[in-house]
Amino acid sequence: TDFDPGIGSLPAVTNETMTDFFNGVASTFQQSFPARLSQPVALYNLGFYATDKWRVRDNLALTLTFRADRYSNPACNTNCFNRFAAPFAQVAAGSTLNTPYNQSILTNQSLALPSSYHPWALSPRVGFNWSPLGTSHNTVLSGGFGLFSSTQPAGFVDNLMNNLPGDPTFILSGLPFGPTTAGNAQGAAAAAAAALRSGFTNGATFGSLNSAVTTATGSPFSVPNFFNIGDNIHVPRIQEWDLQLQQGLGTKTSISIKYVGNHGIFEQIPNNGLNAYCGTTVAPTAPAGTTPCLTTLGFSGNSFIGLPSAPADPRFLQVTEITTGYNSNYNGVTVSATRRFSAVQFQVNYTYSHALDFLSNGGIATEPFNFNTNASITNPQNPFNVRQNMYGNADYDVRHYLSLNYVYTSPRTLFHSILGGWTIAGTVFTRTGLPFTVIDSGTGGVLNGFGYGTVSPYFGTFADQTGGAGSILCGSQFAKPTNGACPGMTNNFAADTIGFGNQRRNQVYGPRYFDTDLTVTKAFHIPRWEQGQLSFGITAYNLFNHANFDQPVGDVASTSFGAIQATVNPPTSIYGSFLGADASPRLLQTQIKLIF
Repeated sequence: TDFDPGIGSLPAVTNETMTDFFNGVASTFQQSFPARLSQPVALYNLGFYATDKWRVRDNLALTLTFRADRYSNPACNTNCFNRFAAPFAQVAAGSTLNTPYNQSILTNQSLALPSSYHPWALSPRVGFNWSPLGTSHNTVLSGGFGLFSSTQPAGFVDNLMNNLPGDPTFILSGLPFGPTTAGNAQGAAAAAAAALRSGFTNGATFGSLNSAVTTATGSPFSVPNFFNIGDNIHVPRIQEWDLQLQQGLGTKTSISIKYVGNHGIFEQIPNNGLNAYCGTTVAPTAPAGTTPCLTTLGFSGNSFIGLPSAPADPRFLQVTEITTGYNSNYNGVTVSATRRFSAVQFQVNYTYSHALDFLSNGGIATEPFNFNTNASITNPQNPFNVRQNMYGNADYDVRHYLSLNYVYTSPRTLFHSILGGWTIAGTVFTRTGLPFTVIDSGTGGVLNGFGYGTVSPYFGTFADQTGGAGSILCGSQFAKPTNGACPGMTNNFAADTIGFGNQRRNQVYGPRYFDTDLTVTKAFHIPRWEQGQLSFGITAYNLFNHANFDQPVGDVASTSFGAIQATVNPPTSIYGSFLGADASPRLLQTQIKLIF
C-alpha cells in the first residue's frame, strides 16, 4: 500500500493481466479520496496608479509615476489548505517518529500563505526626455528608473490541497477487483482513507497510522511527502533603469544606443530536499529491504558531503518549501539603425546582454524556449546551502543577438506592368546559444528515494566539472543532428564521487541559432478600380534550409552524453507558436490577396 498526497484527484485505475482479469484479481489498483472533487480558490490584485508629466523647459520633460499594488493571499472558500504550523526547520527540530502528525500540520486553512506574508508593493518611477541641443536638433536623451512588481505564482495551492490529510491516494496489489467481491480493493482503499483521516484527527503517529492502514489493506503505510510555504513571503519585485541616446541623421535615418539594467529581489525558490539524507543506514519508516543510500551509490566514504546521514523528520519523505529572498540581474546594450527611402526601408538591431539569477521562472518547470533536450533547473542542488553554485547564467541568457528586417518596393516605371509592383521583404535573426547545466541522474536518481527532490525532470544533481571552471561553448557547425556533438562537454564533466557536483549552474552554452525568411509579391492593378489590386506572392521560411540544432544531451549518466540528437523549430511558424510541428526545414507558402 502506498500513500501519495501529491497525485491529486484521480479516478480509480487498474492494471491487470488476462489471468488476473479472469480470476477477478487486480494486480494494481489505485484510488484517490479527495475531500472534494473541486475546490474554489480566489485571488485578486488591487492596484492604484498616479502619473504626472512636467515640462520643465521646452527641451526637458519629466514623468513622475507612483503605483501601489496589493496582491491577495490565495483563499480557499472551503478551507482546503493544509501546511506546517511553522517553517520545516522548526517543525523538524522538535519532532520524533512518535510525534503526532496533527501537532505539526495546520489543517482546514482558508489562506494559502501564512500571516507573515507581505501583500503590498509600492512602486515609484521617474523618467525624463531631454533634447540637449534644443528642439530644433534631432538629438534626444531619455531614461528613467522605476520599481515594478508581479503576482506571486499561485500554482502551488494545488499542493497545499493535496497535503496530508487532504487527498490520500492508495495503491494496492493482489486484491479482488469489484465492489461486490468480498475483500475487494475498493473497500480496502476506502477503509484505509477513513482510518487515516480519523487517526490524523485523533493525534495519530506514524506507527498508529501504519497499523490502521495495514489492518485495512494488509500492506504497510508509506511515509508521505509534504509541501510547505515559508515565512515572510514577498511578491517578486524588479528595480529597472535605462538610458537611451537617439540621433536623427536627416529626415530618413536614425540611430540609437540604449542601455537597460534591472535587479530582481524577493524572487522565490522551491526547495524540495529539506528532508533529504544519505548515510549507511535507512530511516525507520523506509520500506523493508531498502538499501542504504551510500551503499547504493557505491561511495567509499561514510558520508555524502552536503547531506545528513538521517532525515530531519522521519515522519515524512520528500519535503518541499517555498521561500523568497533571492535576486537576479540583467544588463544589456542595444544599438539600432533605421533607414527609410522611398523604395527601401530597413532596420538593424544588435544587443549584447548578460542575465544572471539563482533560479529562472520562479522554479516553475519549463523547457528553455522550445528546446527539447535539457529542461530548466527547478530547485537548488544543495537543499541546505541554497546559494551553493546556483547563481549563474539565466536560462534565457542570450549574450549576442542580431536582427535585421527590410522591405523593397519597386517604383513605378515606363514598364510598370512588368517591373513595377514588386515587393521583396525579409528578416534575419541570429543569436548565441542558450545555457544549460550538466547533471548526473545516476546520483540524483538514488537520492530521490531518500527524500531528495529533483533539480530537473531527470532527477539529477550537478555533475563535477573536471576541466576547470568557466563557461563551455558548443560550436554551431555539425554534419547532421544524429552525429553532432559538443566536444567541450565529454572531456570536462564526470559523475559525482563524494557529494554534490562542483559545477556552477548554466555554464554550458548550446549551439547558435540562425534563421532568415523572404517574401516576394507582385501586385497587379485592377482596371477601372482606383484602389483595386490583385497581389500574388510566395514566402520562404528558413530560406537557406539551415539546420538549427538542439542542445546536446546534458546527463553524464546517459550513453548519449554530449550528443546532439534533434533540430529545433523557430518560435513561430505557419503552423503557429510552440505547437511542436516540425517547422525547422524550409517551408514555402503561397498567397493571393485582393487589396481595395
